[in-house]
Amino acid sequence: MVRRIIASLMGLSLALAATTAYCASVAGTVLNSDRKPVQGLRVNVLDKNGTVVGSAVSGAQGEYTIEGLADGTYRFALDTKTTNYQTGEPVVGIVTAKGLTLNWVVSPTAPPIALAQPGLGSVLAGDPFGMSMLAFSGLVTGVVGAGVVGGLAASGGIGGSVASPSK
Repeated sequence: MVRRIIASLMGLSLALAATTAYCASVAGTVLNSDRKPVQGLRVNVLDKNGTVVGSAVSGAQGEYTIEGLADGTYRFALDTKTTNYQTGEPVVGIVTAKGLTLNWVVSPTAPPIALAQPGLGSVLAGDPFGMSMLAFSGLVTGVVGAGVVGGLAASGGIGGSVASPSK
């Protein structure tokens, strides 16, 4: 009887592990440099080979959600081809079962910047970073190359205050 219970529990844990393998989500907000929501920008998720494995289009409040990702390291890129916003290099983010919040600021005069933090905390349109643009710019100043550094992912910059990733 005990063996059956243990076997059942092990089978249940394997089934749960299999169903949660592709449950991670990425959510965030896209704002312009005036801190206004940007609707209609596509956020793409790229795997290690550069293949798009997920995407979403920002809504009326700039919000987007990409679901169904496996835990892992991905590159995230904004598709700005049909807009007047500048394109930047993809940023790197680590997605876990808790998810990832990835907020963007775009501008017609500078490459986009992004702030990533683990988990899907509440994202408030209009203030996803909880800090002024100047404070955010200072926070990511000195980041060399695109990537996650202490939970931050950065690419490009506003007014040249953020290091651009090297190719």
